[in-house]
Amino acid sequence: MRVSVCLPCRNEGNHLKEVVERIPALVDEVIVVSNNSTDNTAQVAKKLGLIVIEDNRVIDGIGYGFAHMTGIARATGDVVVGLDGDGTYPVEELPAIIDNLIDNTVDFIACNRYPMRDGTHIPFKLRLGVAALNAEVRMLYGLKINDILSGMWVFRKKIAPKLNLTMGDWNLSPQIKLSAAIHPSIKFAEHSIMQRQRFGETHQNYFKTGFSHMFWIARNRFTIKPALAKLFVQFLRYGLVAFAALLIDFGLLYLFASELHMHYLVAASLAYTISMLVNFLLCLKWVFTSRTERTRWKEAAMFFTIGFIGLGLTDVIIWGFTSLFGLHYLMSKLLTVGIVFFWSFGARRFIFQNKLNALFIRAKDPDSDLV
Repeated sequence: MRVSVCLPCRNEGNHLKEVVERIPALVDEVIVVSNNSTDNTAQVAKKLGLIVIEDNRVIDGIGYGFAHMTGIARATGDVVVGLDGDGTYPVEELPAIIDNLIDNTVDFIACNRYPMRDGTHIPFKLRLGVAALNAEVRMLYGLKINDILSGMWVFRKKIAPKLNLTMGDWNLSPQIKLSAAIHPSIKFAEHSIMQRQRFGETHQNYFKTGFSHMFWIARNRFTIKPALAKLFVQFLRYGLVAFAALLIDFGLLYLFASELHMHYLVAASLAYTISMLVNFLLCLKWVFTSRTERTRWKEAAMFFTIGFIGLGLTDVIIWGFTSLFGLHYLMSKLLTVGIVFFWSFGARRFIFQNKLNALFIRAKDPDSDLV
């Protein structure tokens, strides 16, 4: 197996030779991607016999992610190693990490600095930030990742297209791990390493970068994909139809009960039935326009079956709040709206379009645009 090491660098010329000397002999190629360097990084890398690429794209002055994506695209190895060019990560531990990759048939290994080994010194504010982001990932994604911000990873080149990398700034670090960890056809693992003392000065503003990571992790979790956008529009349309039907329902309920002096349950049932008919006609015309092979009378029968179940829920809840708790019948009616709305939308969408789209990023179908 050929091994490629990708080093994103910005002004690392003074210590690049020391970093490269730590790289073990099993590595077949080292790719240095210089991003907006103003020193001699590229010249030093060429003298060391390394592959040198310049990629000066940035987002708000940061091109870390662009450099990594460029290096991955250029790599020819069966295994790709990503790490920083500042000597922070222990590249000399690669033999053990690659053994882990091969022996356990893993596709992607994120190198994990926590819990810290003896001799590792990481500032408390950084440890606290990583712990907070790890907790966010655990809460939003259900993933136990011990070091979401590690800058060292090892993976099989063949999975690179599945990672769908897009972030050109620091957020590539959480993106590459989350993409690997949630993908159903990628086997993800972590491997414990020791962080070393960095050469040179950091290019990060820790607080700014930390908050950027926090917002990106949340936004990525709830990004609206095309199928979800379609569902959202459909849900919005159904809400407008339901609101129109609700106005009719309340108006007729008041008319029948207060003006015509019907019993409140009879009035509620009659008003609900009329509004349900209006709802049905508008849904067919504007909301659930994707048709099945069922005949219209069957669709109508199922639609109204769902509606009459909703009617039963409405009458029971109204009766309970009005007769048992003494609420006014209009207030009791208002309390039923939310329950019946979600019941009606979910059931009717299932009937007319077979099933709901998957709502979360961990889709079972690898080819789904929700993954």
